[in-house]
Amino acid sequence: MCKVRSEVPSAKLEPDMTNQDKATVNLKEIARLANAHVSTVSRVLRNDPSQRVGQEMRDRIHSIAKDLGYSPNIHARSLRSKKSHEICILFPQVDNPAFIPMVEGASSACRARGYFPYIYFTTKGEPIETALADLHSMSHFGGFLAVTFDNNEILLKTSRTVGSKLVLLNTRAEGGDVNCVWLNTFKAMFMLTEHLLAQGHRNIGYVSGERGGFNAEERFRGFLDAHDKFGVQPHEEVLFHVGYDYGVGEDSMRRILTSGVPCSAVIVSMLTCAAGAYSVLQRNNIAVGRDIAMATLHRSVLTDALALTHIRLPTFEVGYEGANALLDIIEEKRRHVEIQLEPLELVVRKSTAYPYEAKQ
Repeated sequence: MCKVRSEVPSAKLEPDMTNQDKATVNLKEIARLANAHVSTVSRVLRNDPSQRVGQEMRDRIHSIAKDLGYSPNIHARSLRSKKSHEICILFPQVDNPAFIPMVEGASSACRARGYFPYIYFTTKGEPIETALADLHSMSHFGGFLAVTFDNNEILLKTSRTVGSKLVLLNTRAEGGDVNCVWLNTFKAMFMLTEHLLAQGHRNIGYVSGERGGFNAEERFRGFLDAHDKFGVQPHEEVLFHVGYDYGVGEDSMRRILTSGVPCSAVIVSMLTCAAGAYSVLQRNNIAVGRDIAMATLHRSVLTDALALTHIRLPTFEVGYEGANALLDIIEEKRRHVEIQLEPLELVVRKSTAYPYEAKQ
């Protein structure tokens, strides 16, 4: 019988290196190259305010970490500290361009401070109260950021369920100790309406969200106050409090065109809804800017493409400020936050560029 002898030396199997091992090795390597202690490097990279290190050393550590592609193991850190470093960001409408900068701002702030943002998209018609109650029961997240259309009663109830580690974005809950960061949409809508009234428009259509929510009420208050300033009474027949999606914009614009009110301008508060309204005007050969003026809140590629007059709002900053506020609460640097951010400017585009001249 012929014996077969293997000439291939047996390979020494190395144990798989875990992410935690890699992070530790990287920290040691960063410390060696920066000529600093590992604990110093660790604290600098997680922005520990108690670590007193000169700016030159901080810059050196961050530069070396970036060159090595260092990425902290958030799960391992959570196990060591017994605190979750995962933040859940909930938002209700994935096709709404106004929400994307908020989520980007929140994610950016979380990552900068060593937290992992987890994006949760609530289904249409699902109250935030239900979604947050389910997520909170998992005891998996360190805190929550939520963009919502829900009314004040639901927001207060949600806050009682989740507790202090919740910050609402783009809305305000009144009558309770709820953490909120929101836009001054009253002022934004006032500016937009004032612009149209100053141009001579007197019959202005209005399409916005259902009454009851904080922003819907604030926007409508701004619309009415601007009319009061000019001594103009809005026409109820062309005021629609219906929602924010594309189909709602289409339906509302059709109803405005058949209302019998000779509207020379229309304000559609949300971008997706404005796109639906714009499409109806196009199909009816009504030129925006020439035959009817149109304006909306928020800026995006959509407002640029359609040349729509709008208000430039700090939407990215809402998410960024909200996330930093939440992380401060988690780290016990703050107990409560209520922050209102102001509109930046009115941006006039072709859709309202020309003063209205009443046809004789």
